[in-house]
Amino acid sequence: MSAAMSAQLSLLIAKGLPCLLLLSASCACFASIRHVPDQYQNIQSAIDAALQGDTILLARGAYNESVEIPSQGLTIAGPFLLSGDTVLIDSCVWRGVNNGDDTLRCATSADEGGPQPWVKISGIRFANASAHFNEEGGAIRIAGQNAIIEHCRFDTCSAGFGGAIAVRNAQARIVNCTFTHCGMKQRASILRVRAAQVLLDSCVIRSDTSYAPLWESPLLFWVQSSKLTIRNTEFYDNGFT
Repeated sequence: MSAAMSAQLSLLIAKGLPCLLLLSASCACFASIRHVPDQYQNIQSAIDAALQGDTILLARGAYNESVEIPSQGLTIAGPFLLSGDTVLIDSCVWRGVNNGDDTLRCATSADEGGPQPWVKISGIRFANASAHFNEEGGAIRIAGQNAIIEHCRFDTCSAGFGGAIAVRNAQARIVNCTFTHCGMKQRASILRVRAAQVLLDSCVIRSDTSYAPLWESPLLFWVQSSKLTIRNTEFYDNGFT
């Protein structure tokens, strides 16, 4: 790690900002930052090499991957994590690709058996990610573990259920995120919540849409046996409720 980066991380800790290195006393001394693409060719290879509590730090650029995230208390973030400069969010773009199951979703975190069942995703723009007609979570699917998704942008993401994000049997905080032109193929153009608790805070939702003829009532959110709390969130030019 460079001296400059060490100084930046020390500043984050001093300010008390959310930092993975502080979240687990058992692994704080050993957590590492794994750089993509400088150290690892792609996001999945960095995840596969990561140990409990590590951070996967993405450089500026475009990433075309569909990854599986284990429950190891990982943080996956763009350059925003170190600087706090929101301009950098658009410089780190993640698009999903087919990972063999015909799903173009960017990230799935559904491993319930790991030592730290949570993940943090920060400062990334998710663009043109998609899950198919009977799938949920176009950009991100969280199941069986907890998540913090912050300072992310979701552009033109779609799925059968929950065009941008799906949360199932879990707890999630979605904070300071922007959703634009996200849409449904069956129901819920933004978010599906099932047997979960989700806080949507200080977000912007703009210009939702449909990507298929609708057989169900159009919705922004589909909440099933769950609690969804929305606060300090702005809505613009949305056709659904």
